Amino acid sequence: MSRSLRTAALAASAGAALLLLAACTPAGDSDASPKPTTSRSASPSASSSPSGSPSPSVSPTATPVDVSCSKLVSAQTVYDFNPNYVLLTKPSIPAGSAAAQAQADGGVACAWQQTTTGHVIYLSAARYPADKIEQLKAAAGPTTTAFGAGSGYWSGTTGTAFAGDAWIVATSVDFYEAADASTFIDSAAAALG
Repeated sequence: MSRSLRTAALAASAGAALLLLAACTPAGDSDASPKPTTSRSASPSASSSPSGSPSPSVSPTATPVDVSCSKLVSAQTVYDFNPNYVLLTKPSIPAGSAAAQAQADGGVACAWQQTTTGHVIYLSAARYPADKIEQLKAAAGPTTTAFGAGSGYWSGTTGTAFAGDAWIVATSVDFYEAADASTFIDSAAAALG
């Protein structure tokens, strides 16, 4: 085969490849950048605000909770759940969340961050009078038996438990079912007595 025939064949092959690749883009779309979709991502960002928990109004009759995050859930308990989670010493608690409400009412709000994905587990605990506990239970969602501590509720990625006068909430995108949150909820309930 002569050199000019090889060059012509190569040019024809390259042209055909370009035409095939051009056919892969939508016609009439001058903006080739990907468009956002509404499908749920398997790996939500760490800045996702937890939801699914009630955000009750501030209760002046709440009893302060004076228990540290490391006492609510020990480092070993967190490690056993996933060794890549670390306790955040000054967490940014999402406004309007159960953790923010507990903190505002004299409770405790804790956060552990997964060092690889950046996902965060929020755990909060507050103590309320019986009438407030009943209001919180009514807003907690479907019941679950996954928690050993008192009555339990599960909604989306949020577990809620009531142990006596304690309102305990754990939420994370890494909680796929109530059993995932039980490690944190049951540990906190035991620490609160």
